[in-house]
Amino acid sequence: MKNILFVAVMALSTTAFASIERSIKAFDIDMNLAIDGKQVSTPRIIVKEGEKGIVTQEVGGQISKIEVVAKEIRRSDLSKAIRLDFTVSKVSADGKSTVISKPRIIVANNAEAMITSGETGRPEALSLSVVANKITF
Repeated sequence: MKNILFVAVMALSTTAFASIERSIKAFDIDMNLAIDGKQVSTPRIIVKEGEKGIVTQEVGGQISKIEVVAKEIRRSDLSKAIRLDFTVSKVSADGKSTVISKPRIIVANNAEAMITSGETGRPEALSLSVVANKITF
């Protein structure tokens, strides 16, 4: 009887672990993008881990494109974090993309992080703040 119970528990455990392995890891990312000191967009996107997500938006005649790839990592202190690799571009009227910046942001789950770029004494050319949340489904 003990052997049958052990086999049944192992079968259920194996099924549970297999379903965990098959779950899809993704990230829900809230962004706030400002270009040349003006807020351009506040998109939200859900991306699968390791896959590129793209947000294109037109505000006031200015088209911007944000590409992001998210991956869960371990920091040097062994805590988990989310690495976000971005490509931020402006899109001209003829559809040509010009890359403004390629920032990488490492952020704790459900925490805000921001990166800015620009020249001293001038308005920020780019400001990107993000909040990322790990989700599985």
